[in-house]
Amino acid sequence: MDAWNGGCNSPEFGNPFSILPMPNYYGGLIYCGQSGWYINADGGNYRDTDWYIGMIGHTGVLEWTLDAEQETFGFLLEPHDCGTVSVADQITAGPCAPATMVIQSAPGALVWLWVGPTTFEAPGGFVGHEYMYICDLVGLSETVATESITFDGIKSLYR
Repeated sequence: MDAWNGGCNSPEFGNPFSILPMPNYYGGLIYCGQSGWYINADGGNYRDTDWYIGMIGHTGVLEWTLDAEQETFGFLLEPHDCGTVSVADQITAGPCAPATMVIQSAPGALVWLWVGPTTFEAPGGFVGHEYMYICDLVGLSETVATESITFDGIKSLYR
């Protein structure tokens, strides 16, 4: 069961998202993840989907390159509401076939990114239940807002 970063696919765990780690000074981040397949308690086949939240950097452009050991989808999701979320853009990557998506938005805008297998069952001959993927992101902000606050609210923190 995906209780760590299953996002809107894991309502029984509170829709857990993963905040992308802090990028380098130039807004770059190379992130390695794990996805795959599992059989639920009811005996159904499921895919392990990973949901991430990031923030567009000061250029207003985020470039996301994805590659994986198995064929994998990368989705940009909008709107940011589990009740109405849908795929706004997508790439298909792997194995050893990187794909790139360029996302343009206002600096500071949040993005929801999704990574997961293209199928609900492991391909024939696949050994195990998990495989590795890599995300190369350029143009992230160094911080991700976790709650709304006004400028006056920020100033009051330093009084």
